[in-house]
Amino acid sequence: MKGWNHEKAPGPKLKKRLVPKSQDSGGTSSLWIKCPSCEQMIFKNHLENSIHVCESCSHHFPLSAEQRFESLFDHIDVSIGEECRGHDWVGFRDTISYIERLQKAEKKTGATEALSVKVGRIGQQRAVIAAFDFGFIGGSMGSAVGERFVQAVHYAIKQRYPLICVASSGGARMQESLHSLMQMSKTSAALARLAQAGLCYIVVLASPCMGGVSASLAMLGDVLIAEPGAMIGFTGRRVIEQTMRGNLPDDFQESEFLLEHGAIDMIVDRRQLKEVLGRLLRRLSQGVCDAGLE
Repeated sequence: MKGWNHEKAPGPKLKKRLVPKSQDSGGTSSLWIKCPSCEQMIFKNHLENSIHVCESCSHHFPLSAEQRFESLFDHIDVSIGEECRGHDWVGFRDTISYIERLQKAEKKTGATEALSVKVGRIGQQRAVIAAFDFGFIGGSMGSAVGERFVQAVHYAIKQRYPLICVASSGGARMQESLHSLMQMSKTSAALARLAQAGLCYIVVLASPCMGGVSASLAMLGDVLIAEPGAMIGFTGRRVIEQTMRGNLPDDFQESEFLLEHGAIDMIVDRRQLKEVLGRLLRRLSQGVCDAGLE
């Protein structure tokens, strides 16, 4: 399994609209979107049908948490942790207050926090999926995100379901100070309980995945999958180069570099992700996770 790079292939078409308001900068009248990688103009409906992957260069556009659920689940049973919301522990204020920033993020994305958790079916296998939304304050991890993730773990243990996390985050949320940093140990301890229960934990790393999230729950999976070209790391290139007093490779912190150096298990095109996850869940549930995918 280690070092396996899945071939690219088109996946099933999706019926529902996949462009969140926060990403549809051209408005509802705009029928075309420009790919930031190859600069091709893409018909919006074609982009939706390819799960927001450019058919010319395979650039993976960002997805919201709701779009992730739509592309991975066949059926959704229940949501978890919706009552958990961000809390202004220290009265933080930058250009606006933290409470105002939370309200703006909720209005922008339609989400109530940077992490959403749902339970549903992927093929014949039920699973819990925790998905980050980078559009919500950079997918940052505050106390509500940590609590939602822990509730997801507890639900998975109670129901004997596997847990999948789609991680896309800038790291711990500075507006919550020490409370956000505590979520690193809180989520890691919960995952230890999941492992003790003998349940699998699969992580899908989407771009970007940085900071306290990559330093905790995002890199503790039994299987680590990354999207092509995803930026994955702890801190930025400039900080590392200044600390090392040297230059880093051009593709440093990209998923292909991490695969080559053994930090992740595989790179999977988003159009094949649902199929690969279904196959993994079947194998892991049968206790043959060391037998590979073929």
